Amino acid sequence: MDVIGHLNIREGMDADRQGNAMMWMPDGSIVHYEACGHPYKFVGYERNGWDERLEINTVKGRLDLYTVTWNRPDRNGALLVHMDGETGVTTEYRYPQVNPFHVEMASMLKWFERGETPAPSAWDGYVVDELIAHITRSSREKQRLTVAYQDQVAVK
Repeated sequence: MDVIGHLNIREGMDADRQGNAMMWMPDGSIVHYEACGHPYKFVGYERNGWDERLEINTVKGRLDLYTVTWNRPDRNGALLVHMDGETGVTTEYRYPQVNPFHVEMASMLKWFERGETPAPSAWDGYVVDELIAHITRSSREKQRLTVAYQDQVAVK
């Protein structure tokens, strides 16, 4: 997978005000990620200044996932929009208000009770960290990078 990223980070802060990444997947699909926290209160899915959307485009269609403000997930549910590339039909899927952190913890507890490895796993965390590191490096170096993951066995 290749990635190119651009981050806008205020001097002295460890969080970005705006993050963009374009990812070219091995199957030919392209993923564009954009997140922005800014003072424009009229923008974003909730119209509160938090503007984060995951967009997946393929020759067969498009998915747009609009997320809610990460630290206030109880206000609105996520929105998934699917556009079928063959029929042109667009369908919206609106999800209930839930706190995903509570759902994840309940799920992990069940995994532990069964003596199984929980999901997300250490591998999932590594993949996310590696991708963030490549997006950050790409932004700093202003170039497209190939993401090369370690062997999964070495990470577990």
